[in-house]
Amino acid sequence: MKLATAFLLYAATTVQSAPVYYSDRTAFEAAAGGGLSFESFEEEFTSSASVDFTDFTASETEGTNIGFLVQLRNFASGSVSNAFTDGTGALAYTDNGDSIATFFDFSTPITAFGIDVTTSEASTIAVGGSSILDSFNTAVNTPQFWGVIDTDGITQVTFDVSGGPNVGFDSLSYGVAVSLSYLVSA
Repeated sequence: MKLATAFLLYAATTVQSAPVYYSDRTAFEAAAGGGLSFESFEEEFTSSASVDFTDFTASETEGTNIGFLVQLRNFASGSVSNAFTDGTGALAYTDNGDSIATFFDFSTPITAFGIDVTTSEASTIAVGGSSILDSFNTAVNTPQFWGVIDTDGITQVTFDVSGGPNVGFDSLSYGVAVSLSYLVSA
């Protein structure tokens, strides 16, 4: 019996599966089972094409955009005014038509990534990186949740809004889902 249980646990940890995408934060968090880190972008930093955080780097490729900026209290008028979904800070950039993508690079692989995304105009956003390939539509200045759980591991998540709107990110949940780490450690 112990051998059969050990085999099933081994099989559960080695089976590769497709990423599962979420548009609802509550469903995403329930599937992740807890244990995720949270970033609400509350600490101010200098606008740049790349910003280092504790576990990841947020970057923008191509173009000559404003870059990333946390504006405490008030987002610039005319941009993504409703980007704040937690606290008074958010991560944002302004697309100038030449941008390719915004991406989050993680120093160690994660299995769960979820974030609120706001755009200044309705847009289709392509999402990629690691084994992720998805897209979703946004509404003007309405934060929308997008998340993924991928048991194969995630090292990069890319949001491509080239030729499109200003974009704001807030309320990032990321890490190794507890339900998945339980299987690996068992």
